[in-house]
Amino acid sequence: MNYPFKLKPVVVFLFLFAIKVEAQKTFSTTITFPSSANMSNISASYYDGLNEVSLKVEANSKKIIIAGLTYSEFPLLTVVNRISNKMVYAAYFLKNNSYVKFINKPGSTNLLDSATLINATNIKDMGESKFDSFAKTETDKLISFIEANGYDLTESDSLENVFIKLDNEIRKKKLTFIKNNNSLYYSIWTFLRDFVSNTDFTADSLLNIYNTYFSKQYSKTFEGRECEKILFGRLNTNTGKIAPDFAAHDIYGKLVSLKDLRGKYILLNFWASWCGPCIAEMPAISAIKKLYPQGQIEIISVSYDSDSSKCLKAIDKYQLDWINIMSNKNVINIYGNNPAIPQVYLIDPTGIIIYSRTDSKDYTLGLLSDLIKTKL
Repeated sequence: MNYPFKLKPVVVFLFLFAIKVEAQKTFSTTITFPSSANMSNISASYYDGLNEVSLKVEANSKKIIIAGLTYSEFPLLTVVNRISNKMVYAAYFLKNNSYVKFINKPGSTNLLDSATLINATNIKDMGESKFDSFAKTETDKLISFIEANGYDLTESDSLENVFIKLDNEIRKKKLTFIKNNNSLYYSIWTFLRDFVSNTDFTADSLLNIYNTYFSKQYSKTFEGRECEKILFGRLNTNTGKIAPDFAAHDIYGKLVSLKDLRGKYILLNFWASWCGPCIAEMPAISAIKKLYPQGQIEIISVSYDSDSSKCLKAIDKYQLDWINIMSNKNVINIYGNNPAIPQVYLIDPTGIIIYSRTDSKDYTLGLLSDLIKTKL
């Protein structure tokens, strides 16, 4: 499949259009560094509530200016400084017209140690330091284990199991901290970012925590709405449920509505160009498309990619000649934002999910193929 020359500009336009419509607000931030800073060792980005946005750092400039859009109540700025082989970071929740000025701290080799802030708050002061103290024992155990054994534990099942156990202890501690400190913005932010999509915890249990500790205070905020959207997505995408409806633009700019496709079977696939298992199963999906007429079954692939060029190259390379939707977080979230991709659903002509890869544990798509044969 060869795309027209103007495809990429169209896709970029759609991304910008989606942000303008959905973003809650604009914000601006100025970041400055001391004259002694080696900018080649600096990287920076901000998290807007849905995406991590990389910032351009110029070697000859000691300043970064952000004029951005944010979904989140407070976008999170992260600045990383490479010192020898060690990476150190500083993170700040930002308001509009914020200013972060890093200054040299006597006796310190880390230029991120001290900063003058206007309309910005260090994440540590928003709750992270309080959590670090609360989970110090568990965190120290994990750090000591990593220092003794390194990060690569894949060759030893016993070491990997120890790491998982220690990491789980910190997560349990974090969940307890969130419950005990539910008035902190840091708590709802952490709950959204670290827990609501985490399949190690059931959606029912997480929704209960949200309703008990957060819903009254945060239900009208972006963070609260996203918690609800993802958790209800996890609960409502099982076999037998009505498939969550969506309308989103495909890579050509055409609006795709699930409701408008009623009357056909729909194979809904979540994937990414960087996901090896996702790519490996594309021939099986292509085979399904070739076997059945478009009037009977429609295939929609939703990519998790944040890099549009890599996604488009993969679509072209692997001949994904069906409906492709790229990096639409609304579609991803209403289907539970499952980090374990690929995910595949089969939706019948009435809009009911009759197959879920997660429910069936059908990792070869053999059961899916057999089911389609019985229906078409």
